[in-house]
Amino acid sequence: MEEIYTLSSSSDEEDETGMRFFSEQFDSETWLKHTQEYDTAKLIYLKYIRHSYCVLFVVIMLLVPVKNSTSYLLEQKLSRKLVHIISGLLFVASWPLFSISTEARYFASVAPLINGLRLVVHGLSLTTDEGLIKSVTREGKPEELLRGPLYYVLTLAICAIVFWRDSPVGLLSLAMMSGGDGIADIMGRKFGNVKLPYNQKKSWAGSISMFIFGFLISVGMLYYFSALGYFQLDWNLTMQRVAVVSFIATVVESLPTEERIDDNISVPLATLVTAYICFCL
Repeated sequence: MEEIYTLSSSSDEEDETGMRFFSEQFDSETWLKHTQEYDTAKLIYLKYIRHSYCVLFVVIMLLVPVKNSTSYLLEQKLSRKLVHIISGLLFVASWPLFSISTEARYFASVAPLINGLRLVVHGLSLTTDEGLIKSVTREGKPEELLRGPLYYVLTLAICAIVFWRDSPVGLLSLAMMSGGDGIADIMGRKFGNVKLPYNQKKSWAGSISMFIFGFLISVGMLYYFSALGYFQLDWNLTMQRVAVVSFIATVVESLPTEERIDDNISVPLATLVTAYICFCL
């Protein structure tokens, strides 16, 4: 502390002495050299960690739907929705960990595409995997793998390839499909005694839960990517836009159209169109 006060003395001699001491202790070239060496080592370390995590993530994404142990501990319907929620949100949350190269989006899409191939193989009964069938189907039939679950993983891959980290549109589509729709099903089954007047298969509890949780998860994802520097958002306007997107997605999910079009198509498609209008036009 004594040296610091010396630097602020009005005496020319003391001032010169203090500046010389400061210069000797904090030589700019030496400091810059050490800083650059540290930054280089740090970047190499972070790159190694990032690539290791990405490889680990792809492996996990490949194994979770196939070796899902929760199907033996939880009710099949709950297990299916937990896979639906966790795998999709984990997939989106991992995007910032991939490199900035143009090929990164394709590498990220490898996991859902390979899972899609597995769903086709098992859905056509070319081989059998009871764990996979129990964890991601409603009625335990192999052919179900060719509908909702397949649409789900294809949507993950398409949003990664087309939108990636460049637009909020893909994030919102996957947040509403994975988080909003998944939680709506869980809450609807548990508390859905009061049905919607225009669709007796859907409930007020499920729809309200989808809107609230879909909105919160979407805002959370946008904040996550915004904090990392991918988006610059006006949050007052963004909250209003996300509310509109969540509302439209909730209405579409509640319609009695499940016999004609799967929720894993209708929800992300409705979200995509609405989000594109709100954020890109």
